[in-house]
Amino acid sequence: MNMDKHTYVQTRLEKKEEEEEEEEEEEVKCLYGDPCAVVVVKGGDGGGGGGDGGGDPFSVTTTATDETKFMKKGWGTRHTVVTLTCAGVILLSMTRYSLSIVIVSMVAHPHAHTPTPISAHDLEVTGEGAAAVGGGGGGTCPAPVNVTTSDLSWNDTNQRFEWDERAQGLILGAYYYGNVLTNILGGRMAERTGSKPVILLGMLLSSLLSLLSPLAASLSTNFFIGVRLCLGFAQGLVMPAVSRCLVVWVPPYKRSKYNTIVFIGSEIGIVLSLSIGGWLCSQTFLGGWPAVFYMFGGAGVVWCVLWGLLIYETPDTHPNIASEEKKYLLAHCVSSKDKLGVPWVKVLRCLPFWAITIMHIGHNWGYYTFVSELPVYLSNMQHFSIKSNGLLSALPYLIKTTFALLFSLLIDRATAKGKLSVLSVRRIAMCVASYLPAAALIGMCFVGCDSVAAVVVMSAAVGVTGSAFCGLFCSHQDIAPHFAGTIYGVTNSLANITGFIAPGVVGMITFENQTVTAWNTVFLMSTLVYVVTCTFYIALISDQVQPFDSPTQRKCLEEEEKGDTDSVKSP
Repeated sequence: MNMDKHTYVQTRLEKKEEEEEEEEEEEVKCLYGDPCAVVVVKGGDGGGGGGDGGGDPFSVTTTATDETKFMKKGWGTRHTVVTLTCAGVILLSMTRYSLSIVIVSMVAHPHAHTPTPISAHDLEVTGEGAAAVGGGGGGTCPAPVNVTTSDLSWNDTNQRFEWDERAQGLILGAYYYGNVLTNILGGRMAERTGSKPVILLGMLLSSLLSLLSPLAASLSTNFFIGVRLCLGFAQGLVMPAVSRCLVVWVPPYKRSKYNTIVFIGSEIGIVLSLSIGGWLCSQTFLGGWPAVFYMFGGAGVVWCVLWGLLIYETPDTHPNIASEEKKYLLAHCVSSKDKLGVPWVKVLRCLPFWAITIMHIGHNWGYYTFVSELPVYLSNMQHFSIKSNGLLSALPYLIKTTFALLFSLLIDRATAKGKLSVLSVRRIAMCVASYLPAAALIGMCFVGCDSVAAVVVMSAAVGVTGSAFCGLFCSHQDIAPHFAGTIYGVTNSLANITGFIAPGVVGMITFENQTVTAWNTVFLMSTLVYVVTCTFYIALISDQVQPFDSPTQRKCLEEEEKGDTDSVKSP
């Protein structure tokens, strides 16, 4: 009797545990959508296409419901990795983009030589100064009557340089000459030697070069250009290695959340660099604009110390990680020892790969035009002071950060309810991130010298590009999850060419020609790039894993092709 009672109680307990597991499974489905199946990479050591034969090294699958086996409450080691990585991306962005606002303070005077006056029909004088409405005259915008030259030029004790628009374009673009050379190298180095040393190397060099920048600029323009070139070379190693780091420390079904947290650091860095940089340039501390390089570079050195002490390559090598978290991450994440050869020929024959590449180029053209030239436009055309210039230049990227987070939340809910397919999400995201900025840039042609309208329209144009985090920047993982880092390095290298082409082109258009007409040409050119590249992307993009991604898929396709050939030959 006691035995039967014991068996009955044990059966009820087991049934209750099963019911609790089912409830947890439903909660996970609500959070991540259904299906929740993901592929865990267990790649072998083979070269060429990967693996040593005998089964697919990528065939191990798990589901998000496995997370119920490990629900670590509180702060985990992986959270430290993600947080410190995000901080690194912020500092990387700050040292990268700070020159966009600093160069306004470094240049002795804007080279708008013989201005064409705007006609009285286009000029409306208000109580607070002069503002032009519309772009009718096509000339220069008059400075507000209550603003002095010193207000527009900031702290007059700062050292200045005689750089015309073409020289400024070359200086701003030098970074990207170096950057395009090391993106692929950074990804492959991280896969071969580990992501931690590659990230540390890139960040340390970047920080030291930032500290060296004021001295380089004072010695020689060419020396300063060389420092910016080396800065691009160093930072090009980092982002592909960051992608590799996240693959090791973040489970597949958590990547959307944590990747957004990490990569949004780039926008936060722009906001901080433009706002803090603009304020520092207006002060006498450390000489004004040199303080920007010293402060950001010094912060980067401190970060490198923390990265070296707190971060380890894998959960398996971390001495202080909890055993449960370690088992959880090792069961779900990619091993950093995986070394796979990239099937380059098949990649280059893939149309979705080229759709991503073209879209990445178009997106970066508009992005770098905004981030490099917006402070110059606000200073030379709208006559904002350096302090307000920094804050206003940062505003669009603050809006972009907010919009990106809200848009991703909306998309997550829509996909979880089955209202949108993955392919639809990618297309909608890039339509928003390309066609709406194109429309806003057309609107800029009608703004003329209305400074308020210029800030509003430009902020909207940059802000809506935040949806690209749910489109273009997910497509690499869609078509090739096992080679997403390398493919990102390839497309980003090609896209970053626009980093020196776009500022150079803008410099040529506006050289000795700081007029409404010249800047309208810049806006319309960016509009055309947005429309053409986005249309190409929408037509050819796919959300399906491509055949080159898995050795087994490639083998099956080859066998099918061989079988079709044999069947045709047989009588």
